[in-house]
Amino acid sequence: MVIKVITLNCWGVPVAAKKVKERALYLAEHLNESLVDVVGLQEVFQQWHAELLIEQCKVEYPYSHWTRNGSLGSPGLLLLSKYPIVSVQFLEMRLNGYPQEILKGDFVVGKGVTKTRIVHPDSIIDVYNTHLHANYDSSSDTDPTEGHRLCQHYDLANYVNQSVPVILLGDMNTLETEVSTALFKELSGLTDSYRELYAGASENPGYTSGTAETDWKNTGGNSESNFRRLDYIYYNKDYLHCTMSGLCCGTVPGGIISYSDHLGVRAEFEVTNPVVQPFSRATTFETISKSLQVITAFLDKEKSDKWWTILVLIVLVLIWLAVMVVGMLQLVSFGIYIAIPVSNILAVIVTVLLLYCFYFKADEISKYTEYVKQLTVLKNNI
Repeated sequence: MVIKVITLNCWGVPVAAKKVKERALYLAEHLNESLVDVVGLQEVFQQWHAELLIEQCKVEYPYSHWTRNGSLGSPGLLLLSKYPIVSVQFLEMRLNGYPQEILKGDFVVGKGVTKTRIVHPDSIIDVYNTHLHANYDSSSDTDPTEGHRLCQHYDLANYVNQSVPVILLGDMNTLETEVSTALFKELSGLTDSYRELYAGASENPGYTSGTAETDWKNTGGNSESNFRRLDYIYYNKDYLHCTMSGLCCGTVPGGIISYSDHLGVRAEFEVTNPVVQPFSRATTFETISKSLQVITAFLDKEKSDKWWTILVLIVLVLIWLAVMVVGMLQLVSFGIYIAIPVSNILAVIVTVLLLYCFYFKADEISKYTEYVKQLTVLKNNI
């Protein structure tokens, strides 16, 4: 039997992305008609976006997993599958951008790779969905984040377990000529499906970004200097044989809008060396259930702590404002001399609590939520 897959960076960056809902509805319709088995999507950062795609595709793809992680909730990885998902793991990259570059988002969303084990009729298959650190200055010879991206390729290659058929797909944000790509391919032993079928890069470049079809920013998409190949589908040849690979998900029928600012990649594989075995774990239903209870209790506690912290913040801000009013209007003797130091102290406390609540606490809640989702998948398949 053949397994058919699609990967697409759907361009769902909050605020910056255009017509996210409209494009998501077009994309869902396209995926439902595409006759593939597994879809790996990136940049589905917002929960409503993920829920919309899952709901619109639930008939053709009844199994799904949207990864939660990071202080803003998600690294944007959504997997849709025709076949049951029996286990899920997520690896957050150790080097993931810089915390001070909040607007770029790579650090705060906690980018990484989600590994989902799927029970295909012919074989168990591990599907890895990833989105690595972006290159925000592709026109420059010196990329300040190249070191982070290289290390991410190293971690990704070492994370792949090749004891079963493997398909790794996603937006690698790296050209195939870069050392990061070479390092990943050599360490992982995986094969680039598109390049396997189209050996000549000059004749078949496989560009997925910067083309006229995806040029939302009007930067001159018809100029080849903007063309880049960033999206890939890899596989292990010991278990799979690639029979088809190509680009997809360009413009919607009628050409009125593009599905994304990237093109998608589609590939088809024959399972040549199936691994058929019942899903088993050296753990029991009781252990998983108790673990879920413990983690859920901590998750509830962290959510409660966050709301109490918000309440304290509101009270402190009100006190801060009152102190400033007293100082400015000098409603009490020596008011200005009291207001300045007290106001400074309150400003420090409020800043610390804001970081604690909306960064560290939000990050912990997001990760606890992802663990609950992963353990629930295990519990349902024991």
